[in-house]
Amino acid sequence: MEERIYYYVYIIMNLFQTYIIFRFMGVFFDREKINKYRERLAYMGYYLCITTVYLLITVPVITLICNLMALTLLSFNYRTDIKKRVLSVSLIYLVLLCTESISLLLTGYMEYSIFTQNNYVSVYGTVCTQVLTYMTVLVLENFKNIKRGALFPQLTGWPYS
Repeated sequence: MEERIYYYVYIIMNLFQTYIIFRFMGVFFDREKINKYRERLAYMGYYLCITTVYLLITVPVITLICNLMALTLLSFNYRTDIKKRVLSVSLIYLVLLCTESISLLLTGYMEYSIFTQNNYVSVYGTVCTQVLTYMTVLVLENFKNIKRGALFPQLTGWPYS
């Protein structure tokens, strides 16, 4: 019974996570000159893809790869260069990974392998992860320099820069 409740909570919280990702993308990318309809469709697709992968294939490394690919595809809604796209997606996923790790520690779940089937069914941990991630995005939204690229300094001496 507890497992069933966890999956219902996960589905709802994953909808909230999709909204958080939307806000995260707004931190890094300019949303003024984009197709809003296409953007909404992309986020609905992201939600359906990530939820389906998690519920059907409960191996964390598969979820990680799918999430990174989906985030990268979402970033193509926004006009930017490849360097900023890669760094932004990497930073977003790093924040997601850190908040999930903090939640795992808070709930006392230490037996976590990314290559085996996931047995984690903590409703508290799932909600805690999304709340921590949302708080992080709210803080990052206050830094207006990120969108202008101040977070990404010019690297001199690198090829293609």
